[in-house]
Amino acid sequence: MHLCGGYTHANWTKSGKKIKNVTSYDFTSSYPFVMLTEKYPSSEFKKCNIKSISQILDCFCYIIKVTFFGIRCKYWNNFISSSKCVYIKNGRYDNGRIISADEIQIILTDIDLKFIFETHLIDKYEFNEVFWSRKDYLPKELLEFILEKYENKTKFKGVEGKEIEYALEKRKI
Repeated sequence: MHLCGGYTHANWTKSGKKIKNVTSYDFTSSYPFVMLTEKYPSSEFKKCNIKSISQILDCFCYIIKVTFFGIRCKYWNNFISSSKCVYIKNGRYDNGRIISADEIQIILTDIDLKFIFETHLIDKYEFNEVFWSRKDYLPKELLEFILEKYENKTKFKGVEGKEIEYALEKRKI
């Protein structure tokens, strides 16, 4: 399972309005968890001729330059930032995020690509360039470093007078 970073963009249908009974949920220590449990690019990226999302294999990481035609977000929240696009044709925006467009070109990872397909309606797409890398866990030495810093951070969390030490250890992760 892949977790997206925190979505901190205001919902354009609610912007400027007071909303009551709002809740949220925070995953504690999500970054260290993901660094320890997920696989990352572990070799040099090489160009390939993949033309379809069905050809994407889970054992590899990808960087994909893709053009979407007739793209529309399925939800009230919009996830594609216009600043990340190579170009946009006839875009409709929510404070810099794309609600819909006749055409956009963007460079994505395979994780981002799958998320876009889950959250958007797309008339057509073309892969312009695709690069792949082997996928593997981070090196053991780095995992041990992350665990050490996590343990140190946890010792200082909530301890009066140790706020600076806590912040420093958390930053090292």
